[in-house]
Amino acid sequence: MRNVNRAILLLATLLFVACEDRPYEPEGVMDPVLAKGGKPDKPGDGGEEPVEAEIVYVGKPKGKLALMSMAADGSGKTVIWTCPSGCWRPKWSPDGSRIAFEADHDGGNDWFGKSLYTVGSDGSGLVRLTDYDGPEGDVEWSPDGSQLMFTRADPVTYQVSLFTVNADGSGIAQLPGVFPHHRESADWSPDGSQIVFAGETEAGEAGIYIANADGSGATRITAPVPACPADPQWPEWTDSRPQWSPDGSWIAVARDDRCDPEGEKDIVLIRPDGSDEVNITADLAYATQPRWSPDGSQLVYDGGDWSIHVVNVDGSGHVTIIRSGKRTAGDPDWKP
Repeated sequence: MRNVNRAILLLATLLFVACEDRPYEPEGVMDPVLAKGGKPDKPGDGGEEPVEAEIVYVGKPKGKLALMSMAADGSGKTVIWTCPSGCWRPKWSPDGSRIAFEADHDGGNDWFGKSLYTVGSDGSGLVRLTDYDGPEGDVEWSPDGSQLMFTRADPVTYQVSLFTVNADGSGIAQLPGVFPHHRESADWSPDGSQIVFAGETEAGEAGIYIANADGSGATRITAPVPACPADPQWPEWTDSRPQWSPDGSWIAVARDDRCDPEGEKDIVLIRPDGSDEVNITADLAYATQPRWSPDGSQLVYDGGDWSIHVVNVDGSGHVTIIRSGKRTAGDPDWKP
């Protein structure tokens, strides 16, 4: 009898391991991911009615970093996955079923010790996509959810390049044609035919570039940046984290004012051809990491002080959905 029990236990263990190692295969659009409901006088702290999880972010609910979700009004705050050490920049998959993110691996908290992961929107099915002895991050899903694009820095030269990986962690490949002085973050066009990224050529021509999805034909769409009058060795500003709008008509960019001693950051919108540039957060002190709402009418962004905000695309209607000091929060992303 003891041998039969051992055989049953061994079979169950093998089945569990086989299921855990099975590559993730997208199954199309899922039912809405729900978070716990909020009380009228105390949003997000409990309640009977569930709310749809729309924004994923990094929070610190009990002194430890975690991937969290909430409704667009800040209610229904729910822990998805508690990070063993640090985790950053979560991104919804196109169908809302999974979340990609970067995390400190092997228990470390080091810039050189980050890898890329995905996890189910309910916190199950963790998959490690990469195992690289160097810094990686800024992961983005392809429009069809089959691939992810990310940045990888050479640990010796610090040159940052763009890579892609399949959703199950296979097929890691560097994008050819994109010059090696890519700075950080990139995004696919809604139809998947192009990418937009912040980069700098060997000649020092920094700005926002658009290229074909295979990395060829990179063209700068932003004008040359003047030198900072107070310190000519620095550009007056740097652009990063470009994000294509859902309809493809705009690109949102995080702009860092290098001449401002207060370190002001703004969100700038530009057309894919570089025209109609407009600063939509000029009246705000700090706004970075813009992410589009599904209908393209708003952006959620990181306030830089562990706060999260929403603003309309014309710069109006600014709302703080998580205040600094009350709750630790950052790196928001709006579910497509």
